[in-house]
Amino acid sequence: MAPGDKYNSFAELAGRHREGQDWRHIVVSRHAAVAMLAPHGGGIEPGTSELAIAIAGDEFSLYCFEGLRRWRNARLHIASTRFDDPACLELLQDVPTAIVIHGCAERREIVYLGGLHAELRTAAEESLAAAGFRVAQDTTIHGGTDQANLCNRCAGGRGLQVELSRGMRASMFAGLRPSERQVRTAAFAAFVAGMRAILPLPSAPALPAPTPDA
Repeated sequence: MAPGDKYNSFAELAGRHREGQDWRHIVVSRHAAVAMLAPHGGGIEPGTSELAIAIAGDEFSLYCFEGLRRWRNARLHIASTRFDDPACLELLQDVPTAIVIHGCAERREIVYLGGLHAELRTAAEESLAAAGFRVAQDTTIHGGTDQANLCNRCAGGRGLQVELSRGMRASMFAGLRPSERQVRTAAFAAFVAGMRAILPLPSAPALPAPTPDA
């Protein structure tokens, strides 16, 4: 169990807290090549679920676990190597690539990238840096390189972990309280655009061939 975590598993958490009052999960399967995940959304790591939802748009699959408590949402945190909500794992079974959005407590504005998908990590670094964000590779034990990490439990076996500092997330909203997160800044839009730029957007359907004149 990670330092500070209260629960070892999703079942343990769900047995102690009420769905719809203390927590909720959002699950949208779009049979896409990519799934966006925010396993510590809502009040746990504020701003992460809003970002995952925006990046997923209408094209990509989505999973968010959100803390809804008025306070002490951090108690609902389950480490990514132990996160085992069956709804999340079922979604990941048929998704080639997972991108997981996290938040850390650091005050300076920075984005840390990790996970086993080296090519996607490089693409994200280049895209976000071009958009003006400070980006660094996460080389710590929390860098998402464990095969058990949620970002690597997709069908392809490797994904991308994106960890935004508290300072970075705060710059994207009017503030990090629930009502303040409804107001997004230019930094939010730029980050979402930078992330979506690296994703394989579905091709437009081919137009039917014109019918020859009789």
